[in-house]
Amino acid sequence: MNYLTRYGKQKGIGLIEVLIATVVVAVGLLAVASLQGDFMSGSGTSKTSAEAIKWAEVKTEEFRNNSTLAGFTAKANGTDTVAGSNATFTRTWTVTALTNADGSTDPTRKKIVVGVTWPPATAAESVNITSQIAWLNPGNSAQYATAVQTAGVAARAPDPNQNSSMPGAAPGQPSSYTAGTGTDLADGSNLRTHTDGVGNIVLLNAGGTVLNTFFGGKINTFKGTAYTVNSFATNTLIVSVSENAGYCVFTSAVAAHGAGEKRDYICYTGGNCKDSTAGSNGCPASPTAAQLAAYNKVGPGGWYGNIGPLKLDVAGGDQEKVCFIPHVTGFAARGYSTVRTNGSVITSEGINRSFACHDFLVVDQTGATSDCATVIASFGMSPEPQKITRTLTGTSAAAPNTVLNEDTSYCAVTTHAVTVTLTVTGGYTLTSGTLSVSPASGSGSCTGSGTSYSCTVPDSVAGSLNFTGLAGANSCTGTGSYVASSSAQSAALTIACTVSRDITVTVTPDGTGTVTGTTVTGTGATCVGLTCTVADTWSGTLAATGTCSGTPASVSGTSATIASGAATAGITLATCTASNPTVTGTLSAGTARSTSDIGAISLGGVGCTKPSGYSCTVPAGLQTLSVTFTNGGTGASDNAMCIGSTKHTVSPATQSVTVVSEATALPAITVIKGSVACP
Repeated sequence: MNYLTRYGKQKGIGLIEVLIATVVVAVGLLAVASLQGDFMSGSGTSKTSAEAIKWAEVKTEEFRNNSTLAGFTAKANGTDTVAGSNATFTRTWTVTALTNADGSTDPTRKKIVVGVTWPPATAAESVNITSQIAWLNPGNSAQYATAVQTAGVAARAPDPNQNSSMPGAAPGQPSSYTAGTGTDLADGSNLRTHTDGVGNIVLLNAGGTVLNTFFGGKINTFKGTAYTVNSFATNTLIVSVSENAGYCVFTSAVAAHGAGEKRDYICYTGGNCKDSTAGSNGCPASPTAAQLAAYNKVGPGGWYGNIGPLKLDVAGGDQEKVCFIPHVTGFAARGYSTVRTNGSVITSEGINRSFACHDFLVVDQTGATSDCATVIASFGMSPEPQKITRTLTGTSAAAPNTVLNEDTSYCAVTTHAVTVTLTVTGGYTLTSGTLSVSPASGSGSCTGSGTSYSCTVPDSVAGSLNFTGLAGANSCTGTGSYVASSSAQSAALTIACTVSRDITVTVTPDGTGTVTGTTVTGTGATCVGLTCTVADTWSGTLAATGTCSGTPASVSGTSATIASGAATAGITLATCTASNPTVTGTLSAGTARSTSDIGAISLGGVGCTKPSGYSCTVPAGLQTLSVTFTNGGTGASDNAMCIGSTKHTVSPATQSVTVVSEATALPAITVIKGSVACP
């Protein structure tokens, strides 16, 4: 019998498939579990590493935080333990001084290596940070802030005025004075200077109003000409000092120049006389205690900063620019400063100097009159550099910021003649003389003779004239002045002559010493050698002083009162006592004799010293050297002494020889046998 089995479509999962799927899922779950563990372990390690880096950075920053050089220098190797959030960390650091290019050790730079480890402290449980640190004095930040800026931005805005001046009157001082008070500056500004109640210099206008007060004892001036291709009336051009730290004024009317106009200006800023010699370059000759105290409050050199034209506003504003040598634009003012370099520290100080002929040229920003070179050539002028720098090297003690005389190096000097006529009083006739001229700036010269001279002087500055000469034997002098001008002018001097006579002085020394280098002086007397020239009616005394070869070092004397008309005088100097030099001689003995046989030695009655040779103080003049023989030896006839080359017997016992006090050595003394010749 045949059985047929019919199978239909079967559905579901077989046991084998279930087992395979279970294995695959189990393996996956195990992998995921293992990976999760790695993730957790890695996260913990990362957190620990990050914390270790933080502790390394903290230590590195501790090394950077130094307020003193001593603290920086004291940095050394070390180790410590830090309890962190994820582990306990051990920090170890090494400090190594860096070297310069020449191999020398640089005390201001160090290499720092900070390592941090944590348990179990394998290579995987460690971090290292390497850094370099350098010492920089925190106090220098203020100096860098006021240094001349060449790049970047200053830490704070420097004060270029340095307390050298202030607008108006000082606190507690008058804000105005009576018109005409003070001294006219005579520079075309119509301004005057005066001192307030505490000695500060005040700048006054014609009505007596105080415009500025200056505390450093010196006003520095900055003079020049402002040129413009446009019109002063159109653009209301003015010149100003930066930070309102001074006062500027035009000193001339507007004048046509080429295709434009020009006008002279002058600016006043404060200097500082603290480091200058009293009376030099405009500083007070005898400053008061209050003035000296004010100097100390002013920064070194006083003002520094910028001076330049303002209101460059033709055609709607900011349509003009300023030209400088060599055709530089982009700056609206000229900078003035002193730059001090002291090692690695660079600071800015006041310029402490006046300047003349510092011109400005204002041109258009665009168009035919915008090219600096073209306008400079057409105007026939040469604007000075944009930056005027004075340099000092070293400390303020080694290189003080003193007030300098006015700089006229950019002035193209033009001159004019001053015709000078001399009028001699008293009916005298000049036989010789010299006229000198001293302009307020620059130099001049004079030629001529008799009562007529011609001097060549710089334009636009006033000056003084000084004459010295003779009318026979009589001295003649006179002084005068001339005004600032640009054209020929005349001046007159009144010359006064003083009748004089010569007095011949006889100087008599006293004492045993020698007197040299004698000089004679006297009030109202001009002495050359032993001849003094005085006025004919002069009466008084003359004094003489000389150098003594002995004691005292110098001697002097005064004449009796010399009557009017006397032509001779005598002066006796104080006693000059010659010094008594100490000289020496030798002591020796021949065969079977001893220097102990030589007894007392004297020179001029004054005892000499023994036994290592002998030494005597030499009195003045010829003196007798006396030598005593103390031991007769084997017999009187068998002993002798040699004083120098002269042989003396022992009887009488005291032998003598005459010597000269100026001798540099005494004769040798030798004890010998009577039968032996002197050595």
